[in-house]
Parts: sequence; structure tokens; C-alpha cells
Amino acid sequence: MARIVVLGGGESGCGSAVLAKVKGFDVFLSDRGAIAPKYRGQLEEWRVSYEEGRHTEELIFDADEVVKSPGIPESAPIVKALRERGIPVVSEIEFAGRYTDGSRTICITGSNGKTTTTTLAYEMLRQADLSVGLAGNIGQSFALEVATEYFDWYVIELSSFQLDGMYDFRADVGVLMNITPDHLDRYDHKLQNYVDSKFRILQNQRATDKFVYCADDPLTLENLGRHDRNMEVLPFGVKCTEGCAASLDGDTIRVRVDGKELSIGVDELKIKGVHNIYNAMAASIAALSAGVPPESICQTLRTFTGVEHRLEPCGEYGGVQYINDSKATNVDSVWYALDSMRRPTVWIGQGQRLLAALPARRRPGQDIGLHGCGQCEADARVRGTHTGDRRHAFAWRSDGGCGAERRSGGYGVVISGLCEFRPVQKLRAARRTVQSLGGETCRREKGPVRRFGPVVRRVPEACGFERPVHGGAGSRPVR
Repeated sequence: MARIVVLGGGESGCGSAVLAKVKGFDVFLSDRGAIAPKYRGQLEEWRVSYEEGRHTEELIFDADEVVKSPGIPESAPIVKALRERGIPVVSEIEFAGRYTDGSRTICITGSNGKTTTTTLAYEMLRQADLSVGLAGNIGQSFALEVATEYFDWYVIELSSFQLDGMYDFRADVGVLMNITPDHLDRYDHKLQNYVDSKFRILQNQRATDKFVYCADDPLTLENLGRHDRNMEVLPFGVKCTEGCAASLDGDTIRVRVDGKELSIGVDELKIKGVHNIYNAMAASIAALSAGVPPESICQTLRTFTGVEHRLEPCGEYGGVQYINDSKATNVDSVWYALDSMRRPTVWIGQGQRLLAALPARRRPGQDIGLHGCGQCEADARVRGTHTGDRRHAFAWRSDGGCGAERRSGGYGVVISGLCEFRPVQKLRAARRTVQSLGGETCRREKGPVRRFGPVVRRVPEACGFERPVHGGAGSRPVR
């Protein structure tokens, strides 16, 4: 009996262990940290041997193959030791892909938009009564779904970390939303390494498969010629003039795949903003490729309201709308969020170089106030002045921290999960309204205290936040 060792006891690792058990392998799971009770119970239910708090080398090096969880980097000592011994190390997606038994896959990756696009594509297939599962970097692990259920289609969100351990896996429909610098610490701080990781989405594709990509994305276009394209190529974009499977004609989205066409007005979409036009285009191409009728796709687009933690309305207090955007963990995703705002907006983020990266481009009449640790320094860089005397202004004030003289029309407060800040020249603009708040001010002021990442924040009790708000997709405001 072949021996499979799984590294990591989270969603991905436990799913891989269950699948290995179902397929008759001798399975052992090792996690250097503590395994959450939910996953410990799952392992015990399936009678999988495991350890936590350590990596016992003699038990791990006895493996015929190792399935590595995506959160474990290649630089980890245990992974290096496995490579030196010639023991194969693969990802959960690679391992689970061997047992799909004829099911087809829609695999979606990108620096931004992949969760919304994945969920939207899944809803399009589900509402058309296709047999479909949602897996990968969202929902259940792909391996667990393969182990315990069967679907004709799997819609899978793939991070670059999951793509890195894929070698023979092939996507029937591969979707690359965009590429912007992210997670570079995992890629030797080399952008090209990260780009190459994202392009693994099209590896092994055949002539009957489809590769969907954004024709408006510079890094995607720059690197497209470096890869074989034997599959059907389906570009999309709002700037496309010809040759695109999806394009914007005035205020109408038009999509054409395999002789099937659909058109829908931008104002008919429930989800707003140019980023969601891209998401709708990519999801529609994928759904048409899976055989979903055009009228069913349009109906889903008219009713889909988005995903949790991505521009998610949380309530209104004193004329200020509060929005949970904690899934926005990089500069571009925050820019798209701010660009979609149609009322004066206060943005709350975290990080040591806040605002140096994110004074977003300003539309006529748009007003963005930005709050977070390190703002005084950022003020000087953005406006050429130091505005430390304005640190008293903050979002918990009923006027959104923007001054009573500018309250007309109401304000929005966007709470972001962004914690990596890099200078992005395209986002800079003069005349941006910038207000300052530092962690010291938060600690000094009175009022109900809530923790937002590493910096103390305050939000109105009436807005419905009844427990700590943390940046990241795991946060869940209580209403």
C-alpha cells in the first residue's frame, strides 16, 4: 500500500487526507502548529493518523508522495528536505485532479476578482440546474468534494500557491483575471516568478479546452507570447474593439462563445463598478463554455449581489453607510473599490506605509478620506503638507470624519483588509482630501474600542459591529 503524507492540517490538508483515505492509501498528516478542533474531528472521523505541534521526520520521509498545503512555502525546511530526498511533493489540486472521474473544471485565478468571478460562475451553473461544485480557495477544499461528492462540473478558485504544486492537472476552462504584484515574498521578490505562477493556469490544455484572459491587463499581455496556446483563446475587456469574446459596447456587455450570444446593460447588474464588469464578462464566458443558456446567465447577473467581505454593506449610522471590504488585501483591489464609490468616502486600512500607496485617482466631484496607521507621513507625501492637527477627525464621528460643512448627500466608510502598501504611481492624485489618524490618537480618544488588525479602531455601536473586526476574509461583522 502506497503511503501518502499530508503537510498541513487546515481545509486543504484535511481534505487531501480524507481523499487519500477514501482511495485506499496509508495516510499520515503532520502539522507543525495546532490543528483546529473542526479539522481534528474530521481526521478522527475518517481515522486518519496525524500529529500536531511538530514534524516527525522519520514518519514524513517514509512517504511515497507528499501533498503540501498551499500555505507552506517551498522554503520551509521540511519541504527542502523532501526535495533533497527525491520524494514527490504536489498540491491538493494536483492530487485531487487525478480522481475527478470525467468531471470537468472551470479554474479561475488572478490577483483580483477571482473570488467574485468564481462565485458568480458557480451561481450561473447552479441556477441553470447543472451538477456543479464550488471548491478550491473558496468554500470546501477540492479534495474533500472529490472524496465525498460527485459533480459534472467543478468551479475552482486557484491561488498562485495552489497553482505552484500543479504539474499534470489540466483545466477544461482556465480563467486568468489579471496580474498585479502580490505575495512577492513567496517568489524571491521577483515579479516574473509570480507571473509565471499565474500562467500555470493554462498548462496541459488541449485544443478542445478554453483559456479566458483579460485583454486589458498589461502584465497578462506582456507574457502571453511566452506560453504555448494550443487551446481556444477567449479574451475579454472593456477596451476591446474586436476579437474579444466579451466586450463593452457603450453601456452594454456583449458576450459570444461557441455561436451563443448574450447582451446585458451595465445598469442591470446588481454588482457595481468597472471591476465587476470584468468579473461579469469572465464568468459569462465560462458559463457559456459550460453550456449555460444565455438567458439564464443574464438572470443570474441581475440577481447576484456579490460575496461576503467584498464591498459588503454593513448598515448605516448618522447618514454614513459602512461597507466591509476586508477581502481587499492589495492595492488594486482597494483602488477598484474606491473607484466604484458614488458618494464621498472614508477608507479605513492598516499598515505602516498607508496612503503612500493609495491616494486613488479622483473623478470630478469624488471625495475620498483615508484613515490608518502612518497617515501623517503619508499626508506630507500626498499633499505636500503635514496635517497632524486634524487627527481628531475619524469615521466614528457622525459626519464620517469629514466635517459638518460637507455632509450633504451622505458618506460611505469602506473598511479594508489591505496591509501591504507599495507605492503605486497611477493611484496618486493632487487635491485628494486626506485626513490623519494614528494609533496613538485611537488610544487617547474616548469611545467604544474595537480592534482592527494591529491598530485600535472605533466604529459606531449602532452600525452592528458587536465583536472585534479583523482585516481579512475571515472577519465577519455581526448585524
